[in-house]
Amino acid sequence: MKAVCIETGDTALLQEQKEYFIFPNGESHVYVSKFDNQGAHFGCYEKDFFQEIVEEDPVRPPEPPELNPDLEHGQVYKAFLVWTSKRGFWSLEGKHYYLKQHDKVSSQVWFYEDPECKKLRGIFQKHYFTDYEPIETIPQKEEQALVEESPPELLPEEDWEQMSLF
Repeated sequence: MKAVCIETGDTALLQEQKEYFIFPNGESHVYVSKFDNQGAHFGCYEKDFFQEIVEEDPVRPPEPPELNPDLEHGQVYKAFLVWTSKRGFWSLEGKHYYLKQHDKVSSQVWFYEDPECKKLRGIFQKHYFTDYEPIETIPQKEEQALVEESPPELLPEEDWEQMSLF
């Protein structure tokens, strides 16, 4: 949990009014860290030196209803991401992405940043997106036939002779 240092005591490591992560160590002490990792603490201090910060989770809209539109396999769609289930993905919301139907799970789609579907961002449920629009797929450049050449022989095999060491 996060806390603000309200008293430094006799230590030079703590700074008043600075936020730290604290982890309980008994009833009257806490481990103090600059990171959200107890293993990275830089000392154990009295609990009274800190005031806990109460963080409220932002109000999230409810999950959209599970409407799973029928999408063609291989077709690329442009859609607007309106909701995600995990906090780490909230920054992706509110943007258009390019989608392809997942091969095995009919309720999921692969989503990409580019219409060529080269920059994969992940897999989400279909109902997290709205405004599905099929887009014209850009024709791929014809692949050039590879010409395989055998490497030149450096020495003919008949010139090789087993060397005897003894």
